[in-house]
Amino acid sequence: MTDDFFVARPVEKNPSRGRRWVIGLFVAIVLLVLGVVALIAGDGIARNIAQDVVKTQVEQRLPENVEADVDVAIEGDWVIVQLLSGRMERIVLSDDAAVVDGVPMGMEITALDVPTDIEEPVGRVDAVATLDEEALNAFVTMPGNDPDLRFGDGTLSYEDGTAFLGIQISYLLSVIPEAAGTSLIFTPDSAEITTDLGTVDVQPILDRLVGDSPVTVCVANYLPEGAQLTGLEVTPEAAELTLGISNVVLDGDLLESRGTCG
Repeated sequence: MTDDFFVARPVEKNPSRGRRWVIGLFVAIVLLVLGVVALIAGDGIARNIAQDVVKTQVEQRLPENVEADVDVAIEGDWVIVQLLSGRMERIVLSDDAAVVDGVPMGMEITALDVPTDIEEPVGRVDAVATLDEEALNAFVTMPGNDPDLRFGDGTLSYEDGTAFLGIQISYLLSVIPEAAGTSLIFTPDSAEITTDLGTVDVQPILDRLVGDSPVTVCVANYLPEGAQLTGLEVTPEAAELTLGISNVVLDGDLLESRGTCG
C-alpha cells in the first residue's frame, strides 16, 4: 500500500450527463421553434386558400354592370381561428381598374365582421372609389346645362352661362364639394366672368353667383340601396368618393340595386 492511498482525491463528474442535459434543452428549443414555424406556415397556407375562395365567390357574384379582377386580403390574427369562429375580422377587396356601368375607376372595399356563411349579413362595408374627371362627370348630373366638372386642389369648378340684365354671360364657378348621405353638396367658393361685357359692372354678377345657396346633386340612383356617402376628397389628379353601408348581405342583388332621388 502506497503512502498516497489515503490522500483525498476530487470526485470526477460524469461528463456525458451534462452533455445530455444541454442537448436535451437544445432539442426542446428547436422543436418549439419548428412548431411555431409550422403553425405560422399552416395559418399562411390557410389564409391563401381562404383568399382564393373569397376571390372566386366575389367574381362569380358580380352583376353584369361590374367588371373587376379582384385582389383579396384577409386581415386580422390567425385566420384558422377566424374560420372556426364563423366570422372573419376584416376583408379588403381591391381593383385599380374596375369598370362600373361602363365607367373605369379604382375600387377598394373593406368589409368588417364578415360571416363565412355568405347568406348572412356583413357587419359593415366601406368602399372608396377613385375617379378621374370623366368618371365623376359620368355619375354627376349638374343642374342647368349639366356642365363638366374639373378638378382643383380641394375644389371643383365648372363653366356655365346665365342671363343678367338681358345679357347672356358665361362664368367659371369654383365650388367646395361635400358628401352628404345620397347627395353631393357644392358650396360656391369663387367665380369669374369669362365673357367680355365691356362697361357692365360684373361685381353684382359675382356676388349673385358666389352668394347663392349650395347646389345639391342627388346621386342615389348610382348607389347601392341603403348606401350613404361619407366623404369626398378632391385633388388635381383624382377624386376619392367614400361610401358605407351596415348590416348587409354581399351579393349580386346589392350591387345591382339602386336608390332613388325624390
